[in-house]
Amino acid sequence: MSIVAGTVCLCLWLGGCGSVLYVNQVTRKASAAVAAAEAAEAEVYAPYHYTRAVRYLHKAREEAAAADYQAANRFGKLSEEAAETARVLAIERAANPEDVSWRPPPGTPGYQGAAPAPSEVDPVDGDAASDGGEDEGVASDGGDAADPAEPDQDDQADQDDQADDDQADDDQAGGEGRP
Repeated sequence: MSIVAGTVCLCLWLGGCGSVLYVNQVTRKASAAVAAAEAAEAEVYAPYHYTRAVRYLHKAREEAAAADYQAANRFGKLSEEAAETARVLAIERAANPEDVSWRPPPGTPGYQGAAPAPSEVDPVDGDAASDGGEDEGVASDGGDAADPAEPDQDDQADQDDQADDDQADDDQAGGEGRP
């Protein structure tokens, strides 16, 4: 009888440990690691890893709110690892400001450089203005462009196919459409 009681007590004790481990992993370790990464300006110097750490920390807290402490601990560990990587990268990159090889190229999401000069931006679509040459995607006077007033061959073929379909439908309906 004492073995059964001991086993039950052990199971109850282990079942309650999830929240204790969560407090240690997420509330202390992961939160502290994200705060350290933030202090090292990881949002600027290591945006991918910092964002990853913040999102995993949020997910860990979300899982804990649903009482899934195993998942919360797993996401907390991932958050801590990403935050530590972000902190290290931020320190390295801040120490070497001449190296910009890690930065995204201009015009891509995450680019933090100077905006293009107003004269370089096309007011119509926001792209870089052309150099005065022909626009991309517009045909030259070589006759390649289709005249919108004239139907092209594909449109004529579609109309012929539609007429054939209408004739076949009329034939199936008892020949009402025959001349």
